[in-house]
Amino acid sequence: MSLMLRVILVAILFVFSMSVKSQSGKRLRLSGVVKEKQNLKAIANASIVVYAKSSGEIIGGSMTDERGAFKLSAKQDSVYKVVVSAVGFSQYVDTVFGEIRDIVIYLDQDIKALQGVTISSSAKTSYSVDKNTFTINERDARLAPKAIELLRIVPQLFVSNDNTISINGKKNIIVFLDGKPITSNHVLSTIPSEMIKKVEVISNPSAKYEGEVIEGVVNIVTKENWKGSYGSFTGSLALPNYKNLSGSYSMKRKKLSLTINGGYNYYKRTGYKSEIWNDATMNDEQFNQQREGTNSAHNPFANLSFKYDLDSTSRLTYSSGVTLPSYYNGLSTEYSRVKAGNTVPGSEYKLYSDNESSSRIIMNYIDYSRKMKNRGELSFALQTNNRTNRVDIYTTKLSGAPQVQYLNKNKSHFDEYSFQAGMVHPAGQKLRLEYGIKYLLRDYNAMNEYFSYDSTTNGYVPSGNLSTQPNLDGNTRLLSGYYLMHVPLTKIYIIQPGVRAEYTRDNIYFQNIASKTVYRSYANLLPSITLSRRIKSGIIRLVYSRRFKRPGIYYLDPFRDNRDPLNIRIGNPNLLPEKSDHFSFSVSGPFKKVNNWDLSIFSTKRSDLIQAVFEGLGGDTTITTFVNLGKGLDYGLTSSLSIASVKKIRLSSNIQVTHSGLKNQELSNSGWIVSGDFTVFCSLPKKIVASASYSFRSGGVLLQGITPAESSTQFTLSKRLFNNRLHFSLNMNDFLYDNSIRRAAIMVKGYRQTFKNYLDLRSYGISITFNFGKATNRYIGQKKINNDDLLDN
Repeated sequence: MSLMLRVILVAILFVFSMSVKSQSGKRLRLSGVVKEKQNLKAIANASIVVYAKSSGEIIGGSMTDERGAFKLSAKQDSVYKVVVSAVGFSQYVDTVFGEIRDIVIYLDQDIKALQGVTISSSAKTSYSVDKNTFTINERDARLAPKAIELLRIVPQLFVSNDNTISINGKKNIIVFLDGKPITSNHVLSTIPSEMIKKVEVISNPSAKYEGEVIEGVVNIVTKENWKGSYGSFTGSLALPNYKNLSGSYSMKRKKLSLTINGGYNYYKRTGYKSEIWNDATMNDEQFNQQREGTNSAHNPFANLSFKYDLDSTSRLTYSSGVTLPSYYNGLSTEYSRVKAGNTVPGSEYKLYSDNESSSRIIMNYIDYSRKMKNRGELSFALQTNNRTNRVDIYTTKLSGAPQVQYLNKNKSHFDEYSFQAGMVHPAGQKLRLEYGIKYLLRDYNAMNEYFSYDSTTNGYVPSGNLSTQPNLDGNTRLLSGYYLMHVPLTKIYIIQPGVRAEYTRDNIYFQNIASKTVYRSYANLLPSITLSRRIKSGIIRLVYSRRFKRPGIYYLDPFRDNRDPLNIRIGNPNLLPEKSDHFSFSVSGPFKKVNNWDLSIFSTKRSDLIQAVFEGLGGDTTITTFVNLGKGLDYGLTSSLSIASVKKIRLSSNIQVTHSGLKNQELSNSGWIVSGDFTVFCSLPKKIVASASYSFRSGGVLLQGITPAESSTQFTLSKRLFNNRLHFSLNMNDFLYDNSIRRAAIMVKGYRQTFKNYLDLRSYGISITFNFGKATNRYIGQKKINNDDLLDN
């Protein structure tokens, strides 16, 4: 504390001590400014909390504005303790009486706190050794009323029209809500932005996270210090065929907070068209397929979560979610064979495939955490994940000889149970340790049945050899542990080494044909290390991590998927995990008028690459399966920027340029992939908000060919009415094109397959949200939630 401040406080205390009895019970009124001691700059968003000296109860509080000013009052007590704190500064604590006006409080920079974090107050983004944290303010919440929309303005993130979230173009990420996994991204469409405190973005996960190939982590942190209840109902309707109804309710009473949300989504798309050419170069033949289809989906979901504070240091958290998606797809195919430029007589026929599929996904998560006296934290968690999938495929050959009807049925079940324990343990004043263990049990099975139509019995009967295709029954046991160190080397350099050890055992049993059991076990050591250097307002990171990808049941299931009867897919239960080594060098921070700029150079080397392999079966039919095929090397750069300094406008963009190379002993393929997205929010007169986004991706690279290029657009106009009780929006998706044409090609020896898909993804919709209830600041007693006024626990 400065000498000047000591003199002021001593004088104040002396004057008030002369009349302490007369001041007993007088209401506290306090106002002033909080500044940095070193450069006398105002400190915005500093928290001021007032305690009753006698009971220790919190009786008032406030936050400083952009000028560092604050004003507060508290209920009656004789003596008050005032605590002033801000991220990156030492805490100020003192005892006061009665009324004090226009006091100036100076805070010292806390070097220990700053060793792990640098702050850019203008961009409201903090940078630590392994993540960027974006603080949500009131302006952000006004621009985007729901959490899923709010993520569009977070640097490095992009949300597509179907609510897929990506980090710098990478889609294989995990999304947490308050550190707990969510069942579906649709859940985020029910959470109001006013209740979001901050969003943490980890673009290079450390050894703390699962060994699976996870390209990023997004953790959405909600506010704690509120009381009351609030909720919302949302209805959406879009042409040609989209409907949505969702709602949520949250309440907090003393030690318990409860949230319930759910909804229903429906869409139907007609007129889907595609063309496929199979060129058999060895005999100069072409097999032409003209396809047209209709598909639809129903997706109801519901979630329940609660938090209960057992005491001031312990908390019990439980969340449960269920999703019940179902799909229908009808596909009509006209087939013809062409040789020497002419259609071969008698080769034309029509196929119709009608398939229905449904799933049931149930997740449960329970967590106990306890804050330790040494500033550490201990946690235990139990998680269950149960999935059931069913697919029924009816195929009819409508013309041509022979005319047939057959039915394929597949039912798969996936159960996963895991227990984990973790500890954050400060060791001394600078060193921080994190370690934990996890045991996972995964059971899965798939039953496949094949039938053909028997006109004599007017029903389906087992179809010869196809009825004896292998069924799959397997389990996986995984034991893992991680150890992570957070070591400040100097005031500006921090190193974070870590390692994750995993032991996996698979037992896979095949039924039918010849019973067979496959046993395999493997151990993996997955190191990670991050070296960071604080710069003026940002951070530089050098990262290495090793990850691997276990094949899921979609890749393992030997089900003969005939949803497209001329282009069959079948899984491979003998797949091994894919391994990858990732290197990156990045710089993050503000730059001139750019509030946040993240520039990264990266390289990823992969082995035992899991690739889809295409093969012609002769004639008009092809089959695709999955194998461990060769190696891959990707390198490139990503650039992410966010501009919020322009009044009423927020702009963000992500660009990724990657060179992808794949090869094995026989084949090789490489090429450049460019992807990007741009999002802009603009505040218009009369409280209208306009937002627009555009994303694109050039064709990807496969060992045997290329994948389609993609692009999408979105435009939204929204307005809040009746004191923010009603939120009204108009939106247009993919409105720039009548049809989105996507081309792809696959080449193998003596065979080439090319695709051209015509997708009409345009939609024009309206959405209405009604908000109800009242959530107030527990300390200040405001009439509504104000993001800039809520305090941390």
